[in-house]
Amino acid sequence: MTSASPALREGRGTAAGARISELDGLRGIAILLVVVFHFTPASGPLHPLKYVFQVGWSGVDLFFVLSGYLITGILLDSAGRPHYYRNFIVRRSLRIFPLYYACLLLYGYLTPYPSSVRWTVFLGVGDGRWYIFYLGNVWAFLRNAWPGAAILTPLWSLQVEEQFYWSYPFLVQAVKRKTLAAILMGSVVAALVLRIVLALAMPANELGAYVLMPCRMDALAMGGLVAIAAREAPGWLKHPWIGRLTLVCAAIFVGVCLFATETPRSRPMRTIGYSAIDLAFTGVLMLLIGQRQPLLLRICRWRWLVWLGTISYGLYLLHIPALIVADDLAPGATLACSAGQGHYLRDVLRLSPGDAILLFNGRQGEWRAELLPGKGPTALIVREHFSPSEAGARVGTVLMATLFGMALGGWLSGAVFDLTGSYRAAFINGIGWNLLNLSITAFLLWRVRTSGALRAAPRAA
Repeated sequence: MTSASPALREGRGTAAGARISELDGLRGIAILLVVVFHFTPASGPLHPLKYVFQVGWSGVDLFFVLSGYLITGILLDSAGRPHYYRNFIVRRSLRIFPLYYACLLLYGYLTPYPSSVRWTVFLGVGDGRWYIFYLGNVWAFLRNAWPGAAILTPLWSLQVEEQFYWSYPFLVQAVKRKTLAAILMGSVVAALVLRIVLALAMPANELGAYVLMPCRMDALAMGGLVAIAAREAPGWLKHPWIGRLTLVCAAIFVGVCLFATETPRSRPMRTIGYSAIDLAFTGVLMLLIGQRQPLLLRICRWRWLVWLGTISYGLYLLHIPALIVADDLAPGATLACSAGQGHYLRDVLRLSPGDAILLFNGRQGEWRAELLPGKGPTALIVREHFSPSEAGARVGTVLMATLFGMALGGWLSGAVFDLTGSYRAAFINGIGWNLLNLSITAFLLWRVRTSGALRAAPRAA
């Protein structure tokens, strides 16, 4: 995320076990930043705000800070209990892996759609095999390019979090909290040094500092430091200098955007910029949980923002597929995405003959979906069989139902565990609902194939 990690559902306050509901609103701000970053319009009335929207990539950093705060709090509160590590891994796996791997399957189907699935191509040319084992960010660094199947791109942040948390629980259990705080502070400095070294030693590699876990662990560590302070020295979070330091860090980040570039791939942003925005977000978190800043509280209690926060994990995983669907329903539409420097990059959006590719204009900072020369148009099956207005309504309804379903499923699994205290009961609950979904899908496929229910779209005169 994170990204929009499910760990953020475990919002805990400054006291052990206390919940701060406003963290959902803060998480809603994070996912909103990410979405506007990927859906920045290249034309229209909002186009003048393009450079503001392009800072939305920083929403991932806010997710990292929140994740470090919440996960560290969970580990600190449960350290020393029986089956400490097993319980953490099982609970996190139940929250993350089912939806993650379900989305990998979805991505595999969407990549060549409406052609038949070609898993060897998706896993090979599309680089999907690296994402199965949570190593896609490492592969992106080695190639200095996003995955061949562009739909996989947002998953890098989830891999950064998981790589960090593979060993982190052992560290929390093994050392005292004061020692842990020192290690986390060292991690913050080490990440900055690593990014500087990488920028000097490999100046052409713009992705390494952005996607590698050691280069991005400072945001996770900052969140962890806040969690320790909330339990060991809550008065420290009330110092008036926190607000001033937050403003200074935000000003440094804005300065990098104005005098260098607002994209995450420039050298100033890869070094000073990341640290500045991470410190600014950490300051916002401290203002929220330690000082209960009135304006910040009011914003983070907005219902629509809290709602976005509750579905942020599913929205993070599905907003790029939604972009692909939107482009198929409205061919020729152009959406801006993360700007870079230098040459054009080509990332495969479709991996079957006669389909579209995603072109990245590094100088103008735009993704543009285009057809391969001499090939036929690519369209969703709903566009082939329904009128545009009906297709839009059907696809929108399905996507919205999917988001609500994932949000409800995550809440329900947590509720089952809270009521029963059993991971087995939560796991059985998840399996049961998935079996129901598969049964409904199988029935619909059987019905379509036996009745020929799909209608042809009316053709324009």
